Amino acid sequence: MRFRTLPIFLAFLAMGFGDAVGPFVGLAKNEFQLSNTVATLIPFVGFIMFGLLSVPFGVFQDKRGKKLVLMLGLCVILVGLLNASFGLDSFARFLLTVLLVGAGAAILQVAGNPIMRDVSGEGKYSATSRWANS
Repeated sequence: MRFRTLPIFLAFLAMGFGDAVGPFVGLAKNEFQLSNTVATLIPFVGFIMFGLLSVPFGVFQDKRGKKLVLMLGLCVILVGLLNASFGLDSFARFLLTVLLVGAGAAILQVAGNPIMRDVSGEGKYSATSRWANS
């Protein structure tokens, strides 16, 4: 049972990268000499992806399947993290990284909870879900 849920728990861990955007505000403000207003809008760039992608990927998931959507989300986060690994020397590249990580986290959340329900034992979904989200 736990082995079947391990990949899903790793997806929930990857979703945490989308939530890690907030601490980058101070770093970006100092690095790119941003105003307070612009710096506080940085998390918005990532989180806007939740609003834009949740419904379309939910529809796509109904047509193509949860596993494909989960893999797409992991790939989008990977592309964002790889982009960051080549250096964040420009503000545009920094925003692209935040956007990609936010988009990947949104896609993962579309697929993560339904897949967790599928791999959880009968009557165990809420306990398994609490463990994954803690």
